[in-house]
Amino acid sequence: MVNWRIRPIVRGEILGEKSELLAFQDAGAKLWVPSLVWYLTDATHHVLVDTGFPDPSAHETAMAGYSVRSTGSLKQILEQAACPVGAVEAIVFTHLHWDHCENLALFPGARLLVQREEMAYAIAPLDFDAESYNSPAAGRTPGWLGRRFSFLDGEAEILPGLEVLPTPGHTPGHQSVLVTTRGGTYGIAGDLLPTFANMHHPRSGGFHPPACLDYRSWWTSVQALARRCDTLLPSHDPTLEPTWIPAESS
Repeated sequence: MVNWRIRPIVRGEILGEKSELLAFQDAGAKLWVPSLVWYLTDATHHVLVDTGFPDPSAHETAMAGYSVRSTGSLKQILEQAACPVGAVEAIVFTHLHWDHCENLALFPGARLLVQREEMAYAIAPLDFDAESYNSPAAGRTPGWLGRRFSFLDGEAEILPGLEVLPTPGHTPGHQSVLVTTRGGTYGIAGDLLPTFANMHHPRSGGFHPPACLDYRSWWTSVQALARRCDTLLPSHDPTLEPTWIPAESS
């Protein structure tokens, strides 16, 4: 039986707007949130979901307007918490916003997986969205530019017990990752659900969207992901502990 384990790794923190995480709430309020990289292993394979933002020394050229902080490079952080960077064989990108897809030079041998629609939009986004992608359309050079990707067109099995599910809304080609573990199926939601608060709308009792390009698609996506997994894991929640999931004792 396939039994994956998951370890959220804090690549660093971003000072952002609360209203970007919880749409239409507390506009102007700022808070520090983690930029998470997800390490997945079944004791044989080593897979990442997302790769975080670039080193802070290079940050201003990558995404002006945000403050970031980190305790070290992604290489240092990953090798302390998970595995050598050379052991990573595949990286699944939830989407290509600047804080989810940098540091790719560390992984020259890894298979890079993204939805085809996400890459197409990242190259030529709407003009107001170009900086979010650090896009060539904004005169920038994102870390993914010139890298060889394996493009996905919809649902796909990456490895036994590890699948991707298209979850557009936040971005056109956003995808989430379904991970089979001994504790059930976990859904790494990406920015479909940035925080645990997104899972409980204070008035409707349902899900609360983050900032999205398409709220109707987001609603359909979050319902589909929730049906497919037992536990949802958010992308930027400051209360999420960077420990193994499921725990050793579970």
